[in-house]
Amino acid sequence: MNRSKRSAASLEKASAGSRAPRATKKATGERRRSASSTGTNATYVYCVVKSSRVPKLGRVPAGLDGAEKTRLVDAGDGYHLVVTSAPLARYDAAAIDAKLRDLDWVGGRAAEHQAIVEHAAGLGTVIPMKLFTLFSTDERAIEHVRKMKRSLDRVVERIAGCEEWGLRIFFDEVRAARAAAVEARAKKVVTGTSFLQRKKALDDERRSLGARGAAEVDELYERVAKIARSAQRRAAPNRELAGRVLLDAVFLVPHASVKKLKVTVGATAEKLAEEGFDVTLSGPWPAYSFIGAR
Repeated sequence: MNRSKRSAASLEKASAGSRAPRATKKATGERRRSASSTGTNATYVYCVVKSSRVPKLGRVPAGLDGAEKTRLVDAGDGYHLVVTSAPLARYDAAAIDAKLRDLDWVGGRAAEHQAIVEHAAGLGTVIPMKLFTLFSTDERAIEHVRKMKRSLDRVVERIAGCEEWGLRIFFDEVRAARAAAVEARAKKVVTGTSFLQRKKALDDERRSLGARGAAEVDELYERVAKIARSAQRRAAPNRELAGRVLLDAVFLVPHASVKKLKVTVGATAEKLAEEGFDVTLSGPWPAYSFIGAR
């Protein structure tokens, strides 16, 4: 699955692991099922795929470290599980709990999990499972999915034909100040009074730029939300960034509307970039943020 990322109004490829921290965060809260103590492997489930046709995995990325080849398990009614057999010596509850504080280890497994989920997105409507979702056997995994069928049907109805895109807009105060200074220097200074006036204007511009940008960002969010089937605006990740992250949002976008999304964001991104804002449009992703939406 191709992923693109727009930064400061330019379009380029997103890194393969750019959402791995998100998956890592899920891992720490996932309730893992105990695998059979008599076997050596457990069934690890990456995701569930709904497709009207029998899907074919094709050439899949490397999956969970130390696990067997990724495979499909038919769960009936058009649902298929994308799974692997994971060795209990490395992935039973005790082994996982012992490594959850090792962020390098968890992050590596999250990236492997994510790569399979993104590959599966090309097979149909994909519902990602949380990191370290394990069952004692394939049959237990199938039984679990069948019990969830009504919930899965509602999720599929909500996200089918769509992909997730993220939009983040960050106010870079240093860049904004430099841009304002360049504009101010273009005005000729002939007296001490004019010098002080220019300095005051520069300070005023620096203070008001963030407020003007916030208004433009709000308008952009509303325009993109109208293109999307669903939208979520999230708070800044921490207090330090609260005043500089003007927008952190995700959108559930129909495939047919992706081009309009890019055009809409691109038109505003160029102007904001000139004023000292970093605009990043990332995607497409499986609908991670909309699986549990109401």
